[in-house]
Amino acid sequence: MRLKRSTSKDPDKRAARQGEIEQAYCDYLQLAAQFLARARATRAMLHIGYSLPDMLLADLGNYLAHGARQIDQTPRRIRNGERIPHGEKLFSIFEPHE
Repeated sequence: MRLKRSTSKDPDKRAARQGEIEQAYCDYLQLAAQFLARARATRAMLHIGYSLPDMLLADLGNYLAHGARQIDQTPRRIRNGERIPHGEKLFSIFEPHE
């Protein structure tokens, strides 16, 4: 968010700032993808290794799906300039919006 606060009128500075913003998003998404992979591995270990039924892991599965959706939508919105359709947007992971 601090990177986005630039008010420079110089096109070169604005382009450099935009590059910094895109790199920050890329770094953030890589970290998020690593956390998502660890969470998926943990879920698989709980299901297979500890024989927990899917019913007990359903909430975790929902959160993993939300995380994957955000990792998919962010580059579409930031790098590609795509406008995310309203039906695909996530407003709250705690209060589903239907």
